[in-house]
Amino acid sequence: MSVSETTKKAYEGAIARIVKFANSNNIYDSNLMVTAVEAQPVGVHSKKLYYATLAHFTRDRPETNTIYKDKMLTIAKALTTKALEQKKNDKEEERWMDWPDIQSAGLTIMRDTSLSLETRILAGLYTQIPPARLDYTDLSIYTGSPPLDSSGNYILVTLNGTMQMEVFIQDHKTTKSHGTLRRMLPRPLVSLVHTWMNHHPPGTVLFANVKPSTLCDRISTMFERATGKHITSSLIRKSYITHVRKGDLPIKARNELSMTMGHDLFTNELYRRL
Repeated sequence: MSVSETTKKAYEGAIARIVKFANSNNIYDSNLMVTAVEAQPVGVHSKKLYYATLAHFTRDRPETNTIYKDKMLTIAKALTTKALEQKKNDKEEERWMDWPDIQSAGLTIMRDTSLSLETRILAGLYTQIPPARLDYTDLSIYTGSPPLDSSGNYILVTLNGTMQMEVFIQDHKTTKSHGTLRRMLPRPLVSLVHTWMNHHPPGTVLFANVKPSTLCDRISTMFERATGKHITSSLIRKSYITHVRKGDLPIKARNELSMTMGHDLFTNELYRRL
C-alpha cells in the first residue's frame, strides 16, 4: 500500500535510527531489530512508529513482516484501550493547557522579536488555526495561483483589496480519504508571513529541508521558553479537539471536525481529553 510523502519521510528517518540502534542494516533479522527497538528509552508511540516502519520495509518477506505487524498492532490495541478511557495520563495532567491558553501563548511567541521569523510563523500555524500534524516542512508560497503541477503543501497569497493567505495541505497522512486540508490564516500570521516574504526572494520555501521531528522539537522548545511547560504538537492537537468537543456534538459536526483535522472519525474520538 502506498503512503503519503509525509509518512514516507517519517519512515525514512525512523529506519535510519533503527539500524543505528541495532548497529546492523539487516532489518530482516527480527530478533535483533525487536531487541534494539525495545531497548530504546522512548514512548510507546515511538515504538509503534518503529514497528510500522520495519513492517513497511519488509513487505517482501511475509514471515518477518508479520512479526513487526503483530508488534505494531499490539501497541496500537493497548493505546486504543487507554485512549477510550477518555482521561488525561499523568504527563498530560502535568503539561496540559486549555486551547485558549495555547492560543494566548502562541500569540506571545509570535510577538517575540528575539525569535526567528520561522519560529514565530510556526507558532502561528500551530496555535492560531486548527493544528495539523507536522505537515509544514518545505512549505512553498505562491501569489495569485499555484503552478498547475504544484505538489506538496503551500501557502496561497491573494490580493482582493487586502492581502489574504490560505494554507493548503495536500500531502498528509490521510490525503487519500480526506483530500486537501485548507486553513485561512488570521491577520497576525499573515503579517509575519508577509514580512518573511519581504526578506526572501520569490520561490524560497518556509522550513526548507526541515524534518517533521525537528518541527516537533521546535514547538516544544518555544513553548518551554514561553510557558515553562513541555508542550508537544500532539498535545496541542488534543487540546484543540477537546476544546471543540466540549459538550456533545451532532454526528455531522463530528464528521466535519474529523475532516478539518485530517483524521478518520474514530481517531478523532480517541484524541478527546476530558
